[in-house]
Amino acid sequence: MKKQEKKFVLAALVLLAITMVLLPLSGCKNDTVPEPTRYTVKFETAHGTAPADITVVSGTKLTAEQLKGLADTADYIFEGWYDGENKAEGGTYTVTKDVTLVAKWRERGVTAAVSFSVDENGRVALSSETKDAVIYYTINGSGPDENSSKYGEPIEIASKTTIKAYAEKLGELKESEVAEKTYLVVTFNADGGSEVVPQIVESGKTIEEPPVTYPGTKNELYRWKDESGAKVAFPLEVVEDMTLTAEWGIKVGDTVYPKTSEVQVLSEAVNLSSLYVEDSEGNSVSQIFVDKREVFIQPFVMGQYEVTQQLYKAVMGKWGGTEPSDTYGVGDEYPAYYVNWYDAVVFCNKLSQLMGLEPVYSKGGQTDTSEWGEVPASSDEGWNAITCDFAKSGYRLPTEAEWELAARDGDPEADAWQYTYAGSNTFGGVAWYYNNSNNKTHQVGTKAANGLGLYDMSGNVWEWCWDRWEDGSIDVDTPSGGAASGSDRVGRGGGWYNDASGCTVSYRIGDNPSNRINGIGFRLVRSAN
Repeated sequence: MKKQEKKFVLAALVLLAITMVLLPLSGCKNDTVPEPTRYTVKFETAHGTAPADITVVSGTKLTAEQLKGLADTADYIFEGWYDGENKAEGGTYTVTKDVTLVAKWRERGVTAAVSFSVDENGRVALSSETKDAVIYYTINGSGPDENSSKYGEPIEIASKTTIKAYAEKLGELKESEVAEKTYLVVTFNADGGSEVVPQIVESGKTIEEPPVTYPGTKNELYRWKDESGAKVAFPLEVVEDMTLTAEWGIKVGDTVYPKTSEVQVLSEAVNLSSLYVEDSEGNSVSQIFVDKREVFIQPFVMGQYEVTQQLYKAVMGKWGGTEPSDTYGVGDEYPAYYVNWYDAVVFCNKLSQLMGLEPVYSKGGQTDTSEWGEVPASSDEGWNAITCDFAKSGYRLPTEAEWELAARDGDPEADAWQYTYAGSNTFGGVAWYYNNSNNKTHQVGTKAANGLGLYDMSGNVWEWCWDRWEDGSIDVDTPSGGAASGSDRVGRGGGWYNDASGCTVSYRIGDNPSNRINGIGFRLVRSAN
């Protein structure tokens, strides 16, 4: 066999051998599946607790449940899981390798404290420097939470109130610290003056003196006093709810004198006939309002207190006769006594001149009391002829009808109109008289006032009136209803040495206008038309 033929035979044998190996493989099926590639997903977080690792097949898309978010903390907000710079979103993130997903956090905004302020209506407003922050608050002393009242409108403060509040803004603002402030109410009783609105003030802070005037009069503010009667000084530190009361006075020169405030008794003219009333037995309640007479009382104001020794000395400079003494009561706020009717008339004109008002009394056509001469020590015809111009603006003595109208609270429709004493049917609480005075006068205003706020209309000292007295008669033709003639003048109200019957609002006496005794003084009025 040739060499070339041998090569051909050898190649054929090799091809046959390969064919024999491949034939069995081409004639049967292979059931073995290769194992899939698996990868581990780890979670890492700087806050809270990271989820457990998970293992998934290569190419798996993680679900939202597998990429479940973490709860926000007080200081940080969870923003998602990140593969490097890329956020792993549920349903789209595909695992192709072992991977560690890192939680990304955003720090909450800086805590915005709750701010407190008092608005123009005296309400407490709450606010936060962060827009749309939610404020929760309490006013009952408990700590606020998300179940507490949600702030919307300013908070009304009627009495001592402690407000606790915090602010939050979910997703942005840290929950603030609880802020706490206590607010107090200062109420002002102007006592006839212009209205002063209550002030709402934070405990421990101070308030300034509020502006206040006494409409239509010459009264000046003497002081503000607290519930104990003590004068308060401004700026005033406030540590509890309080009520301050104005006390008004007459200003002479640069000094405002206390116990000289006035009240409006009558604001429009009334006919005495309209004031006629009877008791349960059909008797006239008053000797003044004894019949239905056409006598008119014009509007007037009256001093709350009997003229004090302090004011009397300030205006007159001296006592015309015996000065007050410890025996019968002496002191700035004791009533002036040892004052006769002539002294009282001179005082009224002098005070009117000092106050820039028109003097009402005239002697011989002259209102300047320096031209009248010395006050006589006995009844004097010229002094008895003094006239009164009720249309003038100055101070004067009340007419007898004015005095009783004021003592009876000025309102014929009120039950008080028939009180036996000024402000009461019982006596000891409203008057100093024989049984409780210890045989002397007492500081004005230390007993209860009547319904108009007038003190000592019954008891302490008798009070001179303008009217003449002639055997107790009343002249229906005189403007005041008083007698047309007679030298004596009327006294009303009773004094410290009288029993209860002498201090009723209907009891009357007449006395010599020159008498200066230890139980008679006077009270001021001014026409207010």
